[in-house]
Amino acid sequence: MKSFSSFTSRKINQICGQEGPFWQDGYYEHTFRGEKALLAYLEYMAFNPVRAGLATTPEEWPFEKILWGV
Repeated sequence: MKSFSSFTSRKINQICGQEGPFWQDGYYEHTFRGEKALLAYLEYMAFNPVRAGLATTPEEWPFEKILWGV
């Protein structure tokens, strides 16, 4: 997990022109038990920028298309 975090943090910071930590310390593994659970988690993730006050809708978040491949 540390290797993945280091690699993705460097790449994301490079793309965004930023430096420093990107991910929070630690992680939580979650096993999805069916499509309903997966869709609920994807919706939760999509609304993270809204809850953080960074956007008023998930679609307004500039990285939404990158995350979802839209």
